[in-house]
Amino acid sequence: MTKDGRPSRIKDIRLFGSGFEGWEGAREAEAFARRLCWWLNSEGFGIGHDPALYVDFNPELPAGEIVAQPPKFTPDNWWFREVAIGVPDGFPGADAASRVPQGVAACLKALKPEDAELIDEAARIVSEHGDACRFLLKVKETAKELTEVSTTIGVWPGPSLLFAGLTDKTTGAYREAPPAELGFYDDGVALAGKVKIVRRGVELESRTSVPARMVAE
Repeated sequence: MTKDGRPSRIKDIRLFGSGFEGWEGAREAEAFARRLCWWLNSEGFGIGHDPALYVDFNPELPAGEIVAQPPKFTPDNWWFREVAIGVPDGFPGADAASRVPQGVAACLKALKPEDAELIDEAARIVSEHGDACRFLLKVKETAKELTEVSTTIGVWPGPSLLFAGLTDKTTGAYREAPPAELGFYDDGVALAGKVKIVRRGVELESRTSVPARMVAE
């Protein structure tokens, strides 16, 4: 819940299930969940006061059945909501690469059926575009220029990429710096604190928190 009482936007989707251990597609599935989460966040989507969703792929439930735990409000676990979805014995199998995204979307729709169309469209976009999806972190606009800082979400251990692009508002010309590689997918959030336009280009100042300074170093 935000300070002004509004529901939280979703900030994290995590995947669980014994079948994920050793599955070569697990990292790609994690990247899909993160991209879907960030895309929905940009649309103002939330699942209530909980900013995180934990999805458990559970072979003890009938395939496709969804069981959502009620929201929790205790100090230790108020911030995540748990939802289980049934999968066939032997999961993950040959169809896991499609079953996982479908399962994540199904769990979200079970919690927010009124947003089913938005969830399906977001899942389609991030499934189709994968590594090419960019997420806007910061915008700075002056009378002459528009600067945008964005990031991709890579498949670990590969890097995510941080981009800085500048549009000349008079001519429409667009310039972009070579992307910077990030150590972790959300490091760009810490690095994109302030955007400055200087003679030689665009400078980013990290946020002032201790974790942000550690990322910058």
